Amino acid sequence: MMVQKAYRILPACCILIIQALFSFKYIARYFPDFYIPISWALILCTAFLLWYSPKSKINFPKYIYFGAILGILLATVLLLKYIPIKTLNVDRWSVISSFWDAAFTGEYPYAAKSHMNNPPGPMPFYFCLALPFYLGIDFGWIAAIGLIIWMIWWRKKDFSRGLIVSLLILSSLGLWWEVASRSNIFFNAVLVVFLIYSWLNMRFNTKKYIWLAIVTGLMLSTRLVFVIPLLFAFIYLWKYQVEHRIKLYSSALIAGLLFALTFLPFLWVFPDHFWVINPFIVQGEYLMPSALTIGCVIICFIIGLSIKSREQVLWAGGMGLFGTIMVYFGFHLSQVSWNVCLHQSGVDISYFLLSLPFLMYSALKN
Repeated sequence: MMVQKAYRILPACCILIIQALFSFKYIARYFPDFYIPISWALILCTAFLLWYSPKSKINFPKYIYFGAILGILLATVLLLKYIPIKTLNVDRWSVISSFWDAAFTGEYPYAAKSHMNNPPGPMPFYFCLALPFYLGIDFGWIAAIGLIIWMIWWRKKDFSRGLIVSLLILSSLGLWWEVASRSNIFFNAVLVVFLIYSWLNMRFNTKKYIWLAIVTGLMLSTRLVFVIPLLFAFIYLWKYQVEHRIKLYSSALIAGLLFALTFLPFLWVFPDHFWVINPFIVQGEYLMPSALTIGCVIICFIIGLSIKSREQVLWAGGMGLFGTIMVYFGFHLSQVSWNVCLHQSGVDISYFLLSLPFLMYSALKN
């Protein structure tokens, strides 16, 4: 019983930390005289929802479900209308635009610079997912779509805590920051949760694993940090699907090959440029040293060997991602002050949202 409570309490604490970071940073920026009571009100509201969720067995009524979706749509329209894209100190949308601007003019995309003079850091398929929004849809809708499909998925799986999920989404400052800043971190993380859930509930007597292997390679080609939750999934399957290990090996090979193939166009057309600057080099320079990143992956691999259930896979994925971002946060905190890290954007706290759907699943499902 105590172990089961720990599996729920730890991700809940991580969710509260994420809410606190966004609250104390952004509410202080816009409401400097009242940010402390407002921030604590949001944190306590989130804590109540997480505390109440085990006691809540309320079905997810249709009117609440559609009302929550309508609320997301209306809030998105208002945020995109009244918060100009260039007024925020964020360039995730600009990185995508500069990448495709360069690609469509025959220049090397990874040498492009955003309006804040930052090079593209994500992997190639990340930009493919964002292409429709570059072509005319406001980038803010990527985040909104992530929120909506997350809610739809909970309802489809008939989890009894859909109401709590809706309220957590609507009260999460970080997710609304995603919409306002035209970011897409939560959206990508949600897709990876869906992918891992599909792996864990797949029957290997079908050919579905081939398609999942293809999708796995493509999702790795969005943000390489997703190797952490995917590693937990593959370790679990390798341990408990012994009779299908050959298919797992072939799946890993397909995923790895497809991941590598997403870089082939750059190596083919821009061979000299690629070795000067590419996403691996950018991430090593702008996030944290490669040694720390490799160390986090090794630690996660060791932890993954102790996983014994499907629920633990997503739990470990969330904790692994959160822990890795904490290492990134701690590394930069050791270089500069807390004020620079948080209030002057010395650290991009939005990376914590990579873990949020995993944490939410674990805090509510366990």
